[in-house]
Amino acid sequence: MVSVIAKSDRGQNALLSTIRRAIAREPPCPLRQRYTRGAREPPCADARHPEHGGKRSLRDRGPPPPACPIHVFPPASMEQRFVLLVLLCALLHAVWNALLHASEDRVAQLGTMSVPYLLAGAAGALALPPPPAPAWPYVAASALLELGYCAALLRAYRSGDFSRIYPIARGLSPLAVCALALIALGERPTPFALAGIALVSLGIASLALRRGLRWSGESVPYALVTGLFIAAYSVVDGRGVRLAGDPLAYVAWVYLLWNAPQFALICRLRGWRALARSRAAVSRGLAAGVLSLAAYAIAIAAYRHLPVATVSALRETSSIFAIAIGWFALRERPSARRLAACALVVAGAMLIRM
Repeated sequence: MVSVIAKSDRGQNALLSTIRRAIAREPPCPLRQRYTRGAREPPCADARHPEHGGKRSLRDRGPPPPACPIHVFPPASMEQRFVLLVLLCALLHAVWNALLHASEDRVAQLGTMSVPYLLAGAAGALALPPPPAPAWPYVAASALLELGYCAALLRAYRSGDFSRIYPIARGLSPLAVCALALIALGERPTPFALAGIALVSLGIASLALRRGLRWSGESVPYALVTGLFIAAYSVVDGRGVRLAGDPLAYVAWVYLLWNAPQFALICRLRGWRALARSRAAVSRGLAAGVLSLAAYAIAIAAYRHLPVATVSALRETSSIFAIAIGWFALRERPSARRLAACALVVAGAMLIRM
């Protein structure tokens, strides 16, 4: 008699659970299907799931069963997705810089890299409405700063190792942004920022100076200038994309105003034949251009969803990728001093942005 009543109670509970799911339109627990119908305890520990009747069983007085993964790991938010995208942007940025550094004729490859930019910029300018009037000064300023950045980068790569020049240029940018904010905006750095400034300064000095406080190569000053250009266009883009509203329209016009004069100037200096001297060189240049275009577009899109400081700090992880690429691909075996200096630069950049 007792067993019959217990079976009827279980049947009523199952019927009530089915009715609740039908009313609430809730899908059944995915892990419930893996258990047999005769299981006494529900596999999911979430008492809010409609299948479990909204409360825990009174018989369960021991440790709770493992929680259902559908409740433990919620879907990623928009900010988390853009954090992952910015890390991908850092990797792409290090890869295309390595391709440019490894090229025999870097000026000609930079001209080939401009082709994907021009195609994407022309398509975006024709398909999208132009940015509003307040954003145009930032579009023009960003294009000019990108031209200066490319010129300084080419000069820095002329005689410097990739695994040394790249961390100097990327590590100086957060330091420069912090200094500009203090001078122009009156923003005093936090204790974390002061500690980060000390670490970045120590790391850059270790990379840039030899024993006796002499420059470690003639390319180091150009690497420092490159870092200043990075800081300047990061601040300009962070403000301009918010005024533009549509990041695609903003980057399309930056692509055109930046790469049209750059491509024309390189063709004037090197000629068309230098840009298409070999199929391998053209393929390498186009691949580097696509990677650079994708990295820049991801960074611009991230400025709308994340603070500029956060995006800049995450992009500093590209120095780690640069060390790995220089070691394994370019055969630039870094010393322990260089590895420690790059670690100081990355850690300091993170602290500045906290």
